[in-house]
Amino acid sequence: MLGTKERQGFLKVFCIYALLICIGFIYLNPILHMISRSFMSLNDLLDSSVNWIPSAIDLSNYAQAAKSMDFWRSLGMSIIIAGVPTICNLISCAVIGYGLARFEFPGRNVVIGIILFTFILPTQITMISTYLLYTNMGIIGTLWAFVLPSLLGMGINAPIFILIFWQFFRQVPKVLIEAAQIDGAGYLKSFFKISLPSAAPAIITVSLFSFVWYWNESY
Repeated sequence: MLGTKERQGFLKVFCIYALLICIGFIYLNPILHMISRSFMSLNDLLDSSVNWIPSAIDLSNYAQAAKSMDFWRSLGMSIIIAGVPTICNLISCAVIGYGLARFEFPGRNVVIGIILFTFILPTQITMISTYLLYTNMGIIGTLWAFVLPSLLGMGINAPIFILIFWQFFRQVPKVLIEAAQIDGAGYLKSFFKISLPSAAPAIITVSLFSFVWYWNESY
């Protein structure tokens, strides 16, 4: 029941799985309830006796939602609005993170400190000034309001992405870069052939978080 050094006991395993099931139910219950409601007709929704299982499967809700939302066009535009700035974020943040990790220059620590400060600074403080700047530039209501900042390493939550790349590129052994330079590789070739492939976990992390944050961005 209590287990040994080589094997977990039944009591411990039971407690772990019971806790995981309870936590999973808390997260899954609203989702399952929403899915169940989406298949109900209006009569089932108004009937208090119908809770989880609809009296009949009704798919008209999906058809009406897709028609009223212009679903496919909205989905395509959402992918473009979230995808293009994400790619720009990846490029700019990777380059900036590599520069901070590999090059020694005066004030580097100050730059890293400023990046940290911009991440801590609430966006509500700069909201009005940002809106006025974008209005003067004529990019309000266009994709450029997302693309231009992300190209310059100032996209949504870009400071944390820069720090992620900076941390990963610091872990790449310098001897690999030096060996590549001895073989005739320049800075760009060393970046694309050695450093960037080793940062695959950082690329995946930044891509996922950036895409989701751009997708959910509304203000």
